[in-house]
Parts: sequence; structure tokens; C-alpha cells
Amino acid sequence: MARKSFLLGDFLVEQGIITREQLREALKYHHEKGIRLGRALIELGFVSEDQIIRALSEQLNVQYVKLKTYKVDPEVLRLISPEIAWNYLALPLFRIRERLTVAMVNPLDIFAIDALTRASKMKIEPVVCSESDMREALRKYYPKRKSSPAPTPDTVEPAPAPEEQAAETASEPTNGYWQKIDDFLKRLAEKKARQAFVLGNKIRVDFGEYQEDWPLPDSLDKNSFIRMLCSLGDEVSTYERLPHRFLIDKKYADGPCRYHVLAGSGVKSETAMITLQMARNEEMAGLPETSPLARLLNVLPHTPGLVVFAAPDLYLLDQAFYATWQAVHGKFRYPIAIENQPTAILPDATQLVSCHPAEQLAMLRYVQAANCDGLFLKNITDASVLQQVIQLAETGVPVVLGLVTTKPWMAPELLFGKGYEEFARLVHHVYYRAAVTRLCPECRKKVQPPQPLKKLLNGKSELTIYDDTGCEACQQQNGQSREIVEFLWEAHSIGEPRNGRNGRRNGHAAKEIRRALEKQLLPRLKKGEIGLSQVLPLLAAE
Repeated sequence: MARKSFLLGDFLVEQGIITREQLREALKYHHEKGIRLGRALIELGFVSEDQIIRALSEQLNVQYVKLKTYKVDPEVLRLISPEIAWNYLALPLFRIRERLTVAMVNPLDIFAIDALTRASKMKIEPVVCSESDMREALRKYYPKRKSSPAPTPDTVEPAPAPEEQAAETASEPTNGYWQKIDDFLKRLAEKKARQAFVLGNKIRVDFGEYQEDWPLPDSLDKNSFIRMLCSLGDEVSTYERLPHRFLIDKKYADGPCRYHVLAGSGVKSETAMITLQMARNEEMAGLPETSPLARLLNVLPHTPGLVVFAAPDLYLLDQAFYATWQAVHGKFRYPIAIENQPTAILPDATQLVSCHPAEQLAMLRYVQAANCDGLFLKNITDASVLQQVIQLAETGVPVVLGLVTTKPWMAPELLFGKGYEEFARLVHHVYYRAAVTRLCPECRKKVQPPQPLKKLLNGKSELTIYDDTGCEACQQQNGQSREIVEFLWEAHSIGEPRNGRNGRRNGHAAKEIRRALEKQLLPRLKKGEIGLSQVLPLLAAE
């Protein structure tokens, strides 16, 4: 592999991080004090430690790792002695076969790499980290050297002469594993994936209308992949007994992309979920005038209370949720969105993200303090959090609550159990969005309706009911034949039960909503246009 040289100072000037005059002053300080040029720039206040490390990472084409969020594999700590770790400011992270990945403050230090190679008897793949992170990590993982003096320039990085500012790498670091993870993340963004799940030795990628199974990047096992993935982001949730969430920010040609990684708190996480948040113009487009949801847009900003959006999966919910936001957020003075699994970046918006009830409650307190006049919630299902939402709705704040469920009429009871009377009283609209696939008339098969459906069919079990057989021809056309089914119910159109009590009112609403679904779907089922497997989950009472 070709050797490459670099000028750190010139690179920082070229990037506009420092000026030429600052570089000259830092070089003078660097030789007077016998310290590295990067440290000189930091001590003079010309750059931050984070800026210098990121610049060094870009020059050397090595990964920048945040040790504060990295979960080190205890097995590899035995490969390097505390003396070597402290002398060279190096920390082993993990091994794959005969290759050891080591975090270093100075990945150019060929003496350190040689010492690490001889001690571990492995090929060293360096990654770069900040000095403050390194010292904190060494105190944590090698506490026996806690009182050790700071390494001198001679033991870590000899101060170069002025003409030696242009340093050459002895061998360009092999950055294959990190590059594979970067390529994986970029591929997710390019294909506009929504979520990805680590399942055993494969990654299931969800695109909304379909899924694909991808292999793990070459030579990486599941645990190493998850640890490396988490180390790329900032840890934004640190509750010990709950999954940890890491945020990775990337910028591509199409715009910024945020990866929300949810993983366990232990070193060996068994699984991880990645949610992609990026610009999704197709979901921010205007709603068709024929959509029943369009009728709601004019009244939503001026109608206090709750609007429930429901869909059987996240993709269908996002279509309605983000399109509604785009259409009405300009009519509010200060709207706020709180989401559990964000998949779209909302322009010019306050978009809060959390999967933990304690954080969500804190966000709602901010909403109240900021006098928010429009609240949009997506996949927020904790009962204690929703009790706080009810209090906001009672003050007159319009609230949109998006839920993933196949049974929208059951949403209040599912969330609150038997104490959902207040919730039901505040709901003034329920919107449901589902998708059905037209059956292939060439391969559909006859099936017997189960007992619950026979009741819906008024005992007419002699009617012919079809389902798909999954032939290759119709599978290829499934994406093209998907049809959106929408329903919008207004609370006043559902009507009150005769006794007028709130608890009974919600039960009455549930029956009316189910009847409306039956009215729309059963005729299509009888004609063989849609299959039993699609209809039954939407109509089942239990």
C-alpha cells in the first residue's frame, strides 16, 4: 500500500480551522514546550480537542472513536499490559481473528504500534481518540496505574524538528472493518431504509413496503458489529436497566442522516435496532384531496382535544403523520413533535426523540413551559406519559397521537386499561390507514371462513372466500397492487349511547368503528379482490 505524508498544520489551515498566523505561533510554542503540534494548538485555544482529533482522523483515514460510549471487551484487556497501555496511551478494544483494534491518541507512533504488536502477537489496527477520553478509559480499565505520571514526549511522541512537521506513516493503517460499517450505513441511506434489526448473523432491513435480509459486514461477528456501531455515536440515553440509545450523525449528498441505534447496555449486546431519520420528500408531500384525512386539516389547528392516528405498521403511520405535520404545522405558533422512532427529519421544527418514559415526561414538562399550541406524538404509549398528555389536551392544546395497532377502536383501552374514560371523552377524530393487496385471480385459492368471520357474514358460510397462494407472478406485482384503505371517524357522528356515560361511550365508538371497517372490507372480500389473511386481523374482535 502506498505511503502517504501529511502536514497537520497546513491541513487545518486549508480546512479553515486555523489561520496561517495561528499556525506559526503554535509551531513556536510547540518547539519551546516540546509537545505535539496538536496539543500546542489546543493549549493556545486555537482549536478544540474534538476538532483536532477529527482532523487527524480524516488525514490518516482512521476511524474516530468516542471511548466514553464504547463498551470494551474484557477479554482483550489481558493482551496488553497496563505499563504498555499507559506508556503509549493505547487501549485494546476488540479482536477479530489475529487482528487487534486499538484506540490510540497518536496512531502515527510506529514505536507504540511495534510494542503493541510484540505484546499481543497480533496485527494492530489503530483507531484514534481524544487524549482526555483515553486517560479516563485507562483509569477505568487499568486502575493499577492510576497514580502513574503522565507520559513524557519521549515515550509517547518525540517532538519533531521544524522540518519534520511532515510526518510519514510507516504503513498506512488498514481501516477495513470501520470502512465496512461506514459503507453499510451509507447503503442504508442510499436505499432509503427505515429500520434495520440485527438478527443472529444477519441484518433485516425494513423499507416499508418490503424487507431484505443483509449479511453482516465481512469478517465481523454480531457482537463486534454492535459494539463498533455504538462507538460511532453519542450515547443519549444512559438508564442502566433500559436499552441504551446512540445517535450517529452523517452527511451525504442528499442531506443529513441520523441513525438512532438502540442496544443493550452490556458489553455483549445480543441485538440492536437502527432507525434512520432522513429527508423523506415522498412522505412530506401534500395529501390527495380525496383522502378523508384532508378534511381534518382545516379543523385540526382550531379544535382542542385528541386526534388518534392508527396504522398496522410504522411505514403507514409515518405517511399520515408526517404529511399532516407538513400540512398544518405552519398554522401553529409553536408546534412540537415527540417521537419514539423518528424516520423523517422535519424542517424548521422542534423534534424531540426518546424511547424512555422518564425522558418523555420531562419533554412534556418543557412543552407545557414553552406554551406549545400544537403537540404531535408518535408511538408514545406509556400510560403515565399519556395521562400527562390528557392534562395538556384538557387545557385546549390540540394533540395528534399516532399509534401502531391493527385495532384502532381498542387503542384507549390498550393504553389505559379500564381507566380510559377521560381519554375517550377527549378524542374527537380517529383516523385509520391500512394497506391491502389485490389478489391475483390466476392463483388465488378457496378457503373456509373461520368462526369469527362467519358471524360477521351473518352465517353465510357458503360464500366463496379467497386467499393468495404466493405464486411468483403475483408476488412480483404485490408492490404495484397495494392499495391504501383509509377511514376517518368523527366523535359526534358516532353518537352517544343512551345512558350517556363516558365509559360506555368509548365502547359504543369501538363498535361503530368496527362496523365501518366491515362495511368497507367485507364486500371486497366476497368479490375475491382481497384475501382472508388481510381482512381477519383488521376485523377480529379480540
